[in-house]
Parts: sequence; structure tokens; C-alpha cells
Amino acid sequence: MTGVRRLYGYAFASSFVALVLSILPMPEAWEPWRIAWPQLVVVYWCIASPHYFGIRYAWVMGLLIDLLNHDILGQNALSFIVLAYTAIVLRQYVLYLAVWRQVLPVGVRLVVPAALAR
Repeated sequence: MTGVRRLYGYAFASSFVALVLSILPMPEAWEPWRIAWPQLVVVYWCIASPHYFGIRYAWVMGLLIDLLNHDILGQNALSFIVLAYTAIVLRQYVLYLAVWRQVLPVGVRLVVPAALAR
């Protein structure tokens, strides 16, 4: 039981840090290169532990991003759900690849929700 608690603790901490990093102010010149931390965290947890973190986790993270960015409620939540679904469906394929080859599938999963959100 302590392993599951530890897992939830790590997920909560990484989600909190990702949300804080997503709302920190950046200079205007650096804004196009802002890293999508919440999306990276959702992809990581959906690939690392899909039984505990899946569509509901992505939906909550998307709603939190909507609230923090003052966006239409559900806009980012929908894109996070699509992101989590593709991460879970392609989980075995990504885990089979070498680390340097995992960049393309994960990168595509991060670009598509960003395009849907704009």
C-alpha cells in the first residue's frame, strides 16, 4: 500500500510543479519556446502507470490549466483527454522503442493538443 501512496505523492508533486511552471511569467521573446510541462507530465504518467493515471487524470489537469489560464472551461481538458488516450493506446509501442527514438511519438502527441488548443 505504501508503494501506491508514494506513486500518488510523486504524481501530485510533479503535477503541481508542472502547473506552477506553466503559469510563471516569461519574457516575450522566450514565449514561443515555452515548454508544455503539464502535457509532458500527463504523457509520462499515462505511459508509466496507465492503471492509476489515465483519462480522468488528464481531464483534471486540463481543467486546472483552463482555470489557471482563464480559458474556456473544457478547452484544454478535451485536448488533454486526446493526449492521454493516444499515450495509453500507443504505450506498448513507445516502451518498445529506444529512448532516443521515443522523441518522435511523444513530440507528435504534444504538438497536436497544442494545435487544438489554439
